[in-house]
Amino acid sequence: MKKLRLFIVFMLSVFILTSCNMNQEKQMKTREIKLFYPNNDGTEILWMTRPIDYIEEDEKYDIALNTLINGPYSLDMSRAINEKTKINSIKKDKEKIIVDLSKDFLKFGNNLNEINAIVTLTNTLTQFEEIDEVKLTVDSKKVISSKGIAYENLVKFDLNEEKELIIDLYIPNENYTKLMTKKESIKIKSGEPLGFKVLEKLIEVSNNDDKNLIPKGTKILGYKQNNKIVTINFNKEFVDNHNGGNTGEMMSIYSIVNTLCSLDTIEEIVFEVEGEKKEYYKHIDLSKSFKLNQELIEEKNK
Repeated sequence: MKKLRLFIVFMLSVFILTSCNMNQEKQMKTREIKLFYPNNDGTEILWMTRPIDYIEEDEKYDIALNTLINGPYSLDMSRAINEKTKINSIKKDKEKIIVDLSKDFLKFGNNLNEINAIVTLTNTLTQFEEIDEVKLTVDSKKVISSKGIAYENLVKFDLNEEKELIIDLYIPNENYTKLMTKKESIKIKSGEPLGFKVLEKLIEVSNNDDKNLIPKGTKILGYKQNNKIVTINFNKEFVDNHNGGNTGEMMSIYSIVNTLCSLDTIEEIVFEVEGEKKEYYKHIDLSKSFKLNQELIEEKNK
């Protein structure tokens, strides 16, 4: 009888443990989600899938966002949200998700990073069928965009739409002694090279004034980027139509160089004219490569 009682107790213990484990397994859920990240130059939003485990339904939002913040772990993608960002709170209110983040989220660096951080956060959270809208705050305060609009009625972004960015162009001051920044807006489609669009804008702005900063008739025949080195191929008008002079040549070249090298993904510029790399200008050797020239930047812009 004693052995029988021990056997019954043992079997009951096994049954209880097995039941507990089965209940835990039933509670644990696994789901594949999409995580959205920009490509390395920030001009295109890509996505990757990753499984997440959760028990309560509302936990999946917190887990998804934390996984997004942790980064892509892919050479083709880059981090959009500052890695030090913490989730203060996240809760669902009907079809809206309300997210409050730490102030590290606001360390965008530039306008493109800001837009990408908002897009990747919004599209990661609105992939859940029950979520139509995102309201974002930082330390319980509204987050205001560069256009002065609060990020509180965010809906899923169409990744094929054009983005409008605020950029800095480097143009000469009135005395033509230093370069100062001029803010302009550009529109860029997914996958378009940011540097190319910025250069197009610089040429457009130059054409609208009478300083001939970028010589009239200048066209971009080619633009290619290898790692952080950009090679620009201009038509012959870039040389033939230039006014000349040491200062004029320097301002033309470094207006382009400083404008492009102020972008996070560009460090060096190589110039070609009609596909050839030569010493075209009298005072500036175009056969060499160029990097950002801090000494030419007006003091208040440094």
